[in-house]
Amino acid sequence: MNDNVNVNNTDEKSENGAPASMSRRRLFMGGYGLILCVIAVAAVIVVNMLVRALPTRYTKFDLTEYDVYKISDKSKEFLASLEDDVTVYFVTNDENRDMQLSVFLDRYAENSPHITVREVDPDGDPAFIENNSVQTMNSIVVESAKRTETVDYYDIFEYSDEIYSDYYTRYYFYGYDIHDPNLGYVPDVFDGDGELTSAIDYVTTDDLPPVCYTSGHGESSLPDYIMELLDQNNMLVSEVNIMSSGIPADADAIMIIDPASDFSESEVDDLIAYFDGGGSIILVTDPEHYSSEKMPNITTLAKHMGLLPADGVVVEGDDSMHLQGRTDVIYAKLEECLVTEGIENASNYAVILERPHGIIEDEEYEGELTHRAVMKSSETSFLLGVDEPLRLSGSDDVTREYWIGAVARNQSVGNAFIWYASDDIVPEAMTSSVLTNNVIIFLQSPLSVCGKAQTIEIDPVATGANMTLTFSASTTTVLTAIVQFVIPLLALIPGFVVWLVRRRR
Repeated sequence: MNDNVNVNNTDEKSENGAPASMSRRRLFMGGYGLILCVIAVAAVIVVNMLVRALPTRYTKFDLTEYDVYKISDKSKEFLASLEDDVTVYFVTNDENRDMQLSVFLDRYAENSPHITVREVDPDGDPAFIENNSVQTMNSIVVESAKRTETVDYYDIFEYSDEIYSDYYTRYYFYGYDIHDPNLGYVPDVFDGDGELTSAIDYVTTDDLPPVCYTSGHGESSLPDYIMELLDQNNMLVSEVNIMSSGIPADADAIMIIDPASDFSESEVDDLIAYFDGGGSIILVTDPEHYSSEKMPNITTLAKHMGLLPADGVVVEGDDSMHLQGRTDVIYAKLEECLVTEGIENASNYAVILERPHGIIEDEEYEGELTHRAVMKSSETSFLLGVDEPLRLSGSDDVTREYWIGAVARNQSVGNAFIWYASDDIVPEAMTSSVLTNNVIIFLQSPLSVCGKAQTIEIDPVATGANMTLTFSASTTTVLTAIVQFVIPLLALIPGFVVWLVRRRR
């Protein structure tokens, strides 16, 4: 009988009846698998944290048709120079959140370390809503240590001229609100970039120049969009009747827009005293209402500045500088002057003025003001009577260059008298790129004399009625194939490889 025991007996059984070596192998593989699972979960968490820490521009892509989330270069330059801390409050909640605006705010804030975006639930903080006069869900309140500004949702998401035209035709006179969802109108213009930059400029700037426009002489009213642009550039615009209330002492500029009747001698005396004291004046006249004979007092104001009117209508003799068939509709390029200093590549701009009168320098002027043209006609232009039909120049006509926009500037003080010879410089609507240039020049006029030579006007973006992600048919086919076939196949390949390796063991 063999009493020796073989300690290397490979047939030793574990408690469950399996060989001990196999049990240990299973235990090892199980522990190894557990460790891999822990590492995988940890990796997912770490990657998720890293992705969440990335700027929005790297994690949320602008795939909209009109690139609505793009931050303009002008805004980026402005934000790069921002030194004040600003808090942007987004008035929203989970139920009513506008995701497009939410993404835009995140992208915008990434351009400056001084901007913080916070959300305010209107139901949770009604006092905040009341104190800041918030009227609409998804509006924005911008706050700095100096002041606050509320930007309504419908100032950010606007309606195009086409929608407004349809609304006024069908519903306006019945008292319906264009925002009524039952009417079916959806904002199709996004102006988040312009509105937010303007609001931040307003709450951080120390320069809020007061600008007045006169009334009491049949002046043309400033179009709403001009008023909005002046407001967007943070100018405090108000109306003044010089006869009844005088000129505000703190006004940086006075605008006189195409008066239909002359100012009184006392009003002109007040304007001259205001200018000589350092104030600036912007005058718009049109030959339909103005001439030296009809308005001798306004002419006295201009003469004080060293400028005189050339009565009549300027007719352009250069075929490259007028509308085809309309020699009294002048295309004029901008000249170097105070107004154009803040416009990049100003010489590339052209404005269009219909039936302007002429402006010339007063040869007898002996004051200290310097004179420059904002725009002018060619040397082949001549004057036509206001009621005279269009014709070619004759032997009796004097052909010469006429200024149709002029600046008389006091270099030592910095103030200026800016005179435009046609009311087209303030078009009722921007229906072409040339008329848009007119608006730029007019807007630049008060900004230039108030020390804000660079406008912060930023073009809004068309959204095509919504900002949803859309694909063409071909793109849709490709994406469908990727989602339904390519991605599942890629997920199956690693599993198939593992299965094949194990089967061959």
